[in-house]
Amino acid sequence: MRMTLWVAAMVAATPLAAQAPATTPPPRPLRLAEARTQARRASPEIVAAHQAVAAAAGRERQAGAWTNPTLAYGREQTSRAGETSSEDIISLEQRVEIGGQRGARRRVAGLQREAAEARLAETVARVDYEVARAYAAAVSAQRRAALADDDGGFGGCESARDLQPAPHAAR
Repeated sequence: MRMTLWVAAMVAATPLAAQAPATTPPPRPLRLAEARTQARRASPEIVAAHQAVAAAAGRERQAGAWTNPTLAYGREQTSRAGETSSEDIISLEQRVEIGGQRGARRRVAGLQREAAEARLAETVARVDYEVARAYAAAVSAQRRAALADDDGGFGGCESARDLQPAPHAAR
């Protein structure tokens, strides 16, 4: 009953909608480049990959830095034979890396940054592929629907029977 009322309402409204002037222009079709741009902006995978590159770049910068010096203070009190003495000790320590440790750490951090950049490029390429695949499927479906609307889906034939091959004449 509800479906019948809904269909009746739609049929009754159709002539009114056809007579109403079009106030809004039809939407502009989305181009593949625009779809890719929107997907790149909205993809959480790409955002995460960008953040991973930024983190790797920060680690690379940190790997090239010298270690912080350490300042220490100590007080030593001793007593012997009834005499007390105290000694204040201040020390400054700086770790000195030898044997190319700092350079090796920088090279490793640089390679890790390059790997993060490669993962970012792979993620962007994968998102672009998925967008292109979905876009092609949508365009294909749209064209098939337009062809079906143009010729009733039978390629200009009146019915599906017209599509069957003609019987061969007897010899």
